[in-house]
Amino acid sequence: MPIGFIRSRIGLLRPLELIGGVSSAVLGLIILVRILMLDGKQSATGETTRLSTYALVILMLVFPGFVVLIGSYLQASRRKRWAVVLVLIGGVFGVIFVGGNAGFLFIYIGDKRGQLSVLADLAVILITMGIAITNLIMSVMFVEDVKKKPRRYG
Repeated sequence: MPIGFIRSRIGLLRPLELIGGVSSAVLGLIILVRILMLDGKQSATGETTRLSTYALVILMLVFPGFVVLIGSYLQASRRKRWAVVLVLIGGVFGVIFVGGNAGFLFIYIGDKRGQLSVLADLAVILITMGIAITNLIMSVMFVEDVKKKPRRYG
């Protein structure tokens, strides 16, 4: 494959990965706000929610998205290969917590907007993880070959 074509593909995938990381973090915040709005409606019954519950919800829904964002930024902008581990860890925990917990919550109460935001977050996380792995493979296989200095014989 021509080197220019490979570099242009890498140049296209890096911003897409960064956009995916930002989208994952923003969608995690949107899901959190949606849950807090639903909790605000339920607080009319007189029950109060403790601060530790909010902290746990933030850790479960927002933190994986920000780990994906940090990993995407480090891999796309700073060219750190190990950052794909952050994207994968954040993605796996995001799928487990957002898909499992928030998805079940919104299905249980029948909130269509919440279900859509969970599905969008899951799709963004999975696409971002795929792009991160593709960026890693392309940077290892193709970019390093271009950076090597040619040997001089004689």
